[in-house]
Amino acid sequence: MRVDRPSQTIMRLHLLVWAAVVLLISLFAYVGWAQYQSLRSEAAERVERTVDVVHDHALLFFQTIERTISETNEIVRGLDDATIRAREEELRPRLRRAPGSGPHVEAIWILDRNAHPLVTSAIHPLRQAVQHRDWESFKAHVAQDAGTHIGDLLTTP
Repeated sequence: MRVDRPSQTIMRLHLLVWAAVVLLISLFAYVGWAQYQSLRSEAAERVERTVDVVHDHALLFFQTIERTISETNEIVRGLDDATIRAREEELRPRLRRAPGSGPHVEAIWILDRNAHPLVTSAIHPLRQAVQHRDWESFKAHVAQDAGTHIGDLLTTP
């Protein structure tokens, strides 16, 4: 039996159309997958760079705090509470100029054993009646030597 030529041609055209559709769908799928992989890789690189920047910033922050604490300890080394309180006028400007007391350190407070302020870089003159036993950082050091302790943000009334 012989198939007439026009129907054979139409069948080949249908086959060609279907092949083109499948090829286009395959091409779009591949391009989409390749684009997804590229974006995923780029996002992973950006996250890695951001983590590096955050790590460096945190390291700089803690180095600044440690340096400020060391300088503060040098300023008051060998002084007892009464001497620190008596020399408040002299110590306050030195605390304000302490290295690292920039944007990370708003104020330096030196407290006695009962949480009364001896000197601070922020407030002058000090109110001796004020007690700071409720400060988280003070509580941490009363229980044990807590080392460097980063507490909550403190605001003054």
